[in-house]
Amino acid sequence: MAKLPNGCTIEKVKDSRGKILAYELRQGDRHWNAPTEAQALAAREADIQRACEECNSPIVLESPTDDPAELLCGFRVLGAWRYSFIRKEIARTDKKLECHGGHGEYKTRAECERHMRIDAARMAVRIGPFAEGCEILADGLDYLDRSVSEVEDFRDQRCHVAFCQADAMARGKGLADDVPMSPASQYRDEAIGIERKRIHDVYMALRGVPTYRYNVAESFRKGRLVSR
Repeated sequence: MAKLPNGCTIEKVKDSRGKILAYELRQGDRHWNAPTEAQALAAREADIQRACEECNSPIVLESPTDDPAELLCGFRVLGAWRYSFIRKEIARTDKKLECHGGHGEYKTRAECERHMRIDAARMAVRIGPFAEGCEILADGLDYLDRSVSEVEDFRDQRCHVAFCQADAMARGKGLADDVPMSPASQYRDEAIGIERKRIHDVYMALRGVPTYRYNVAESFRKGRLVSR
């Protein structure tokens, strides 16, 4: 067995017949699983190196909820990034901005920010009342950022908006929604299909060109390429 760093323990993970499936290296509340002891140690070292090299600044987004006292923040812990809601008064006084619990287990800051923005965009969608035609009041696209977001994220967000609008319309119309192929389910699926078709050409075009030339969010809204 290789010499373990101070504070580390390693255990064999076995199946019911005693066959070794993996090795689990633990240090505090962190753990690394790998097929061999050496690989588990190497995974720990890689996480430490990444933590030393990567930007340590938290990721802070305005909350997509209706609570003006919230922020959505991403934090780094050893070997991973997580994100969670935090109260603004805590953000002003807590210099470390520690994440207690948090969501996700992302290897890099960029990966964490991408998923933060996807979640924030989805939570930011607002649909108007049925009596006024279920107008899209907010589509959440402004939470996506091409520096970390993929073109697929913009496309999927517009499809999610179509789902939310169709769902509001289906409920307003009183469509049955109690079985998988219910009228409401089919209504939502049809709306998503229409939206996917509307933005297909934009999606395909933006996949093959430098997107800095275009306003990606506005292109998906308009259904055509919009220059910056």
